[in-house]
Amino acid sequence: MDESDDQTATLGDDVIVLGDAPDTVQAEAGNDTVIGGASADLIEGDAGDDFLTDADGRDPADPQYNTAADTVLGGFGDDTIQSFGGPDSLDGGAGGADLLFLDRRLDAARLQMTSVGFSDAAQPYSNVDFADGTEIRNFSAVVLHGTRFGDLIGLGASTDTIFGGDGNDTIFGGDSSDVVNGEAGNDRLAATPMSYDQLTEQPTGDTTLDGGEGNDTLIGAGGDDYLVGGAGNDYLTEDGGALGLFGSDYLFGGDGDDFMETSRGADTLDGGPGVDNVFFTRKGEQGGHQSGWTNPAISGGAVVDGANVVYQFSDGSVIRNVESVRFVLTTQGDSFLGSRLAEEISGDARNDTLSGAGGDDTIDGGTGADSIDGGSDHDSLTGGDANDTLLGGSGNDRIDGGGDDDLLVGGSGNDTLVGGEGSDTVSFAAQTRAFRADLGAATLTVDGVDTFSGIENLEGGQGNDTLVGDAIGNILAGLAGADVLKGLAGDDTLDGGTGLDTLIGGAGDDRYIVDASVDTILEEAGEGTDTVVSSTGFTLGDNLERLILTGTARLATGNDGKNSLFGNDLDNTLSGLGGTDYLYGQEGDDTLDGGAGRDVMTGGEGDDTYLVNRSDDVISEESGEGSDRVVSSAADYTLASWVERLELTDIASNGTGNELGNIIVGNRYANSLAGGAGADSIIGAAGADTLDGGADADTMRGGTGDDMYIVGIPADVVREEVDEGFDTVLTYVSNAHLADNVEKVILGAGTNASHGNDLDNVIVGNDLDNYLRGEGGADEIEGGNGDDTMVGGAGSDTLDGGSGADSMVGGTGDDTYVVGLAGDVVDEKAGEGTDTVVTYIDGYALASTLERLVLGGRTASGSGNGGDNTLEGNAADNALAAGGGNDTLVGGDGDDTMNGGTGRDVMRGGGGNDLYLVDSNDDAVSENAGEGTDTVVATVANHHLADNVERLILGAGVNSGYGNAAGNVITGNGLDNYVRGEGGNDALTTGGGADTLVGGDGNDTLTGGSGQDTFSLGAGRDLVMFGPGDTGVGAARRDIVLDFVHGVDRLDLSAIDADSAEPGNQTFVFAGRGGSLAAGELGFTTSGDSTIVSANTDGDPAPELQIELNGILSLAASDFIL
Repeated sequence: MDESDDQTATLGDDVIVLGDAPDTVQAEAGNDTVIGGASADLIEGDAGDDFLTDADGRDPADPQYNTAADTVLGGFGDDTIQSFGGPDSLDGGAGGADLLFLDRRLDAARLQMTSVGFSDAAQPYSNVDFADGTEIRNFSAVVLHGTRFGDLIGLGASTDTIFGGDGNDTIFGGDSSDVVNGEAGNDRLAATPMSYDQLTEQPTGDTTLDGGEGNDTLIGAGGDDYLVGGAGNDYLTEDGGALGLFGSDYLFGGDGDDFMETSRGADTLDGGPGVDNVFFTRKGEQGGHQSGWTNPAISGGAVVDGANVVYQFSDGSVIRNVESVRFVLTTQGDSFLGSRLAEEISGDARNDTLSGAGGDDTIDGGTGADSIDGGSDHDSLTGGDANDTLLGGSGNDRIDGGGDDDLLVGGSGNDTLVGGEGSDTVSFAAQTRAFRADLGAATLTVDGVDTFSGIENLEGGQGNDTLVGDAIGNILAGLAGADVLKGLAGDDTLDGGTGLDTLIGGAGDDRYIVDASVDTILEEAGEGTDTVVSSTGFTLGDNLERLILTGTARLATGNDGKNSLFGNDLDNTLSGLGGTDYLYGQEGDDTLDGGAGRDVMTGGEGDDTYLVNRSDDVISEESGEGSDRVVSSAADYTLASWVERLELTDIASNGTGNELGNIIVGNRYANSLAGGAGADSIIGAAGADTLDGGADADTMRGGTGDDMYIVGIPADVVREEVDEGFDTVLTYVSNAHLADNVEKVILGAGTNASHGNDLDNVIVGNDLDNYLRGEGGADEIEGGNGDDTMVGGAGSDTLDGGSGADSMVGGTGDDTYVVGLAGDVVDEKAGEGTDTVVTYIDGYALASTLERLVLGGRTASGSGNGGDNTLEGNAADNALAAGGGNDTLVGGDGDDTMNGGTGRDVMRGGGGNDLYLVDSNDDAVSENAGEGTDTVVATVANHHLADNVERLILGAGVNSGYGNAAGNVITGNGLDNYVRGEGGNDALTTGGGADTLVGGDGNDTLTGGSGQDTFSLGAGRDLVMFGPGDTGVGAARRDIVLDFVHGVDRLDLSAIDADSAEPGNQTFVFAGRGGSLAAGELGFTTSGDSTIVSANTDGDPAPELQIELNGILSLAASDFIL
């Protein structure tokens, strides 16, 4: 049909071929084929799966071929529409999967989309317009051939095929698996959409991009894309752009020098022929790579155009046939080992392990704490931020630590080492021969000539190295060998490592790290506060201040200075020695000994032991840090808070607990131990200890020695064993019973009653009205100042009421009562033993059931009862009167008077001039030599003086008495006395009776008195005294002297006035033998067998005095005292 021929097809499957005139065709139902002509046709497919084309099958080379503006409408069904040029209006119609073939290879201008309208996935090409007027509506997929010019084409979310043709085309894929062929020209092919705002989700189709000839740019998207650069120098990337899309892509550079870039997904990158470069980045990698990358597996021999080097990564990524690779790794911490190529490797924020292996590599660790190894060749290594380790390997490397504290190892070659910021270290750990390194020098020659910049620290090698710091704080580590480390100025750290090292810190606060006690540290005075960190037991040398234990070290010892010692987690022993030391045990069961000086000790966790020797040593413990103890040799020590046990040693005296339940142990000396608050256990050991549990329920064990216990509450427990000394309880608990094997109890303030035990107790009251009970044993009970009631119980007890009106009941046994006031009452039953009262009351009389009285203090007198009493005096002049019974009187040291009363009494006056009243010859007087001049007044005849008693006085009605072997004074009375001196130089004096005086042995003096007396002289030089009353004349009246010895004995008449006519006492004149005497003369005559001495005192012929001497004597004046 050459002319316009509008047609309507049948309802069957029609074939309609249009002519060159403008035609209008409606295909109707059925699967129709309509082929347009050269004019502007209107073709409507209607229902059915139609094939509609604006071409009429003529030679496409015809310049007039199908350039008309056709309108093609597919209608319903799955239609296929072809358009071969012209500004056509193409519409797939409603519904159906319509396919558009758009061929613009013969167009005279570029094909350029001007508006993009993509819709749902069923018909993504809903509204697309081109610059030449072509309109596309409602198609599911497109097969497009571009022009020979630079086209701009975008695809929808369908599986499309695009051929760019000649020219520098820009083609955008859609969200589906497209095939894009750039063909000739420098094309830009992208799997990403042309307009992202048209998408409802990220494009994830598997797209194929083929650049063809030319220098092309190929950009993948979110699917598993296939990118082929083709001929030319191409740029291939799988980056999905702003949407951050990724997939497992295949990138093939093809011929030419290509650059390939990949960031995510398990990609394969193949450079192909040419000099190809790869930028391989995993920065920001998430999902399956959160734990970082591991080293790629690299295969291949010698590098020839990169063709035989293959990188295989842990996520499945592969790189092959490339000459240069730049790696930017993930943010999760990667491990990467490069190849023999020259690689550029970049880490990120995490801690990466990066190795360049061969090639001139450039490696940047990023901001993490990285480990970087350049490997062989000439590398550039940068650590970045954080603490990095950088190894140059062989070659002339540049190593820059960057920020923070880095470790730099140059390796062989002439390296440039830049520390950067932080405290950086250059290490020669692999060096085996000895060398000297000085941070003050600009260069160092070891395995090459290295240049330093910004290096603070050195690490030696395996030989005997010398490392020298500079003026700042350095870290010098010797490693193996006998090294010499010199820190110079600054706060240096010196670590000798293994071997016998010499460490010299110099000025500054230095830190020494040692592993052997024989390492030598040299410090001078005034060079700072220096620290030793030791992994073995160590003793601080001179001028060192601090010691820290590490590893397996257990022993730390200071010096005479002010030290700080730090333990570790083991059981340490820290010894401060002299000075004020600070000891810190840390963990473990530590022993801390501050030594001399005021020390501060902190044990930390564990069961620690503190050795203190001063009361002002300070111990610091916290709650829950173990069961700790103090061993103290200080005179006085108080436990610090949270310390549980105190042990006294050496000559320590006193120990005090804290608020915990403590264990306090004394030593062999007399200790004072106080528990304080808490339920304490106090052990006195040996010595006379004082134990005070303090508050709460305490247990106290005094051990041997005379111990004192202070009991505050009923729950306190006192434990003593048999024969562990004489022990005392000071109690503040009323009505408490004394513990077993404790002997004494004292009532504290506010306590009014106490009980003893079965031992011999001492019970002491206080100022209250006490009730004190001894129970069994021989008890001593002291009442104090109140009105006390005391019960001795069984045993021989001593009860002393003290002040107040006391009631004392001794009970059975031989009891002793101390009576101080008249109001005291002694209650004894008959038959309850031999009981004693010690009285401080003059004139105290024993009650009828009491047997013994003792005068206390200066009490002067006391008396017994009708029983057999014992009365004892004191140092005063006592008067003891026994009464009836067979009594014993003991006088003491004063001038005592003792009266035994009736009965057979025994009296002992003791010291002093005592007076005994003896009424029976059964009485016994006992005196010791040198105990004064004692006198017996005898009221019984024939009393014989006891030994060591000097005087005897005959009492009323008594006419005779006898002395003893000593020199006695015996005094008679007015009766006719018979007195006998016995031995000694006696003085016998009688009264007015007819007395007989017998001197006995010794030089005796006998004085008779006025009666006719008879003097019997014995051995010795005796003297007979005569006085004015001796005037007897004649045989019936004159005194008689028997056994007078001329020239030995003498008669003393000097007391008689020889001439009464003369005033005064005149002396007789011895007239010799003769009968007549003048006044004042004395002479003698003989008569029978006697010699008569006569004296004339008045001048008349008769004598006034005569003395008869038995025997015929020839007397002389010397026989007289005239």
